Order: sequence, then structure tokens, then C-alpha cells
Amino acid sequence: ASELSPAERIAGYEAAEAWADQAVERAPGRSEGYLWQAIAHGRIATSAGSLRLALRGWTGGRGPSWLEATLRKAVSLPEDFRFFGFSTRGDALHALAQFYRLAPTGWYMSLVGTRGDLDRAIELSRESVALQPTRIEYRKELAVELFCRGGENDVAEAVAELETAGSIPGITRIDRIDQQH
Repeated sequence: ASELSPAERIAGYEAAEAWADQAVERAPGRSEGYLWQAIAHGRIATSAGSLRLALRGWTGGRGPSWLEATLRKAVSLPEDFRFFGFSTRGDALHALAQFYRLAPTGWYMSLVGTRGDLDRAIELSRESVALQPTRIEYRKELAVELFCRGGENDVAEAVAELETAGSIPGITRIDRIDQQH
């Protein structure tokens, strides 16, 4: 299988975003559509460049503050769907935590209406781990956030999270890849 070009990837993410937009339109009280809007748009932003995303925010489009608000909406809606122990709420918490870890924290972010917040990211990741303690990627994200913050007890807690993640039986190929990295 050949790898997709950047333009082909963006086109795929844009198609996913259009489907997610339809999901939100048809079921505005369900969190899944909002989660997939944010995931697809976030992938577009990381593929096309964050500067382009920031510029969209300045012009009233889907910028960083839209992405944050969409993830917050996915987190806020009642959870009514679980699939083999996986939940939309857990995935939304995980995605919002990643947003707060990856978004810059500089003063200039006030121009786009949001900013990174490592403490908030850790809080959300702890909530996602508590909700679904066997999700390896949730524990890895929490460990990364703790390493990034680097507080007095953070490194020891991060190592403990990684050790726990390594001890969870990997069910999927992605789980096993997560455990190796």
C-alpha cells in the first residue's frame, strides 16, 4: 500500500469533517458528532499547519477556539453510548487534554481566543483514566503531560502510569504499538 500525499490526507480529513458536520446537524444532543468534528478538524490543522488554523480563527472560521469549544461540547453532553467499555466521553476528555497540552501558552494565543493549559490537560487525563483505566493511550497521554509539567512528584507519577500502561493486556494492534513506544 502506498502512502497518501499530504493533499490526499487533508481531503480525507475534510470528508470526515463533512460527515461529522452532518452528524451534529442530525443529532445535536449527541457527543459523537462533535468529537469527530474536532478530531477531523484537528487532523486538518496538523496536516495543513497551525498558522492556517489560527488565521481561520481570526476571520470567524474554525480556529483554535472553535476546536476547544467543540471538544468541550463533546465532553459536556450526557454519555449515552458505550462500546466494549469504550466511551465517547472518555475519548472526548482524552482529545481535549491533548488540545490543552499541545496548544501554545503564549500571550499571542489570546488573539485566537484560547491557549494551552497543562494543569487542565492533566486534570482531564486523570478523569479519562478514571473513567476507562484500561485504555493504554489515556495513561500514555497523562504520563506525557506529567513529564511536560515536570513538578516535584510528576516524574514518579508519570513513570508509574507508563508501568501500568505496560502491564495492561494489549487487545488491539494499536495497544501493542502504544506499549512499545
